[in-house]
Amino acid sequence: MKLKCSGGGFTESGYNAIAIRQNNAEMKCFIKKFIQSCGGYVKSEPDLESMVPFHSGERTVQSFLSLKNELVAHASKKDAWLVLPSLVYKGWETETMADILSSEMFTTLRSLATLATESFMVTHATLSSAASTPPSRDSLVRHASNLGYEAVQAARNNTAMVEFIEFLVAGAGGDIVDPSQLRIVADRYSGIREERTWDRLWEDLQDMRWLPNGTTASLTEVGYNAVGVWRDNLQMEAFIRRVIAAQGGQVLNEDGLMDFVPYFSGDLAWQSLKAIRAELPVKAKTEKWVTFPEAQHK
Repeated sequence: MKLKCSGGGFTESGYNAIAIRQNNAEMKCFIKKFIQSCGGYVKSEPDLESMVPFHSGERTVQSFLSLKNELVAHASKKDAWLVLPSLVYKGWETETMADILSSEMFTTLRSLATLATESFMVTHATLSSAASTPPSRDSLVRHASNLGYEAVQAARNNTAMVEFIEFLVAGAGGDIVDPSQLRIVADRYSGIREERTWDRLWEDLQDMRWLPNGTTASLTEVGYNAVGVWRDNLQMEAFIRRVIAAQGGQVLNEDGLMDFVPYFSGDLAWQSLKAIRAELPVKAKTEKWVTFPEAQHK
């Protein structure tokens, strides 16, 4: 079967469309076709295959800009495994963060940074259905957020990282409590001084209380997703208690609640606020660890 590995074009969005499938064969095809489109060619297939997992999502995901920079670095080495005409890649050096900020990829990033999984699933419905095994909600959100972070960090631009963090915090329903710290955090993660991971950024934002937790997140799908990303049973327990209280309910058995929590915290599964609200009345009737006014009258 012929691989369709360049349908989105050789752009950030085209790279992103391939990377999100987490398929080594498709990413190899994408990279190889891109090299050929530049008038170059691959001299060593094993060397090409060794770099593919660092872009396909098997090990990590970066950006189209970082892919091009990596290819230039390899082509510049003695006994390089690929050949690229120098006139082709000299133009890449002029690509700036402004190009990324105006690209389809960064426009998509703004919606992904909200961590609103439902919106993400709709936006990428065609990509999910094209995959042999559709990715899980958790992997989609984390993959997308990491994609955006890697792309911005690769630009080595503090202003761009400020924008990314603002999108991320606002989209998660959080609040930048101390704006004076924003540029300090952005400088720490922009990649200019050192490269830090996406997970470490998220942990720092949590520690600074810029992101909502189980007791502060809005009782919305965005709020649920923001708490879910913590992957913490205690945070989700607090969130679910608030959902129960908002519906006039009461927890009658703590063990029942704690058995329920992991199926929504990311420990065993990650679902949605809609699913929580649908499941609670069922538990009130069958397991009776929670009760609601309407259940008491039946």
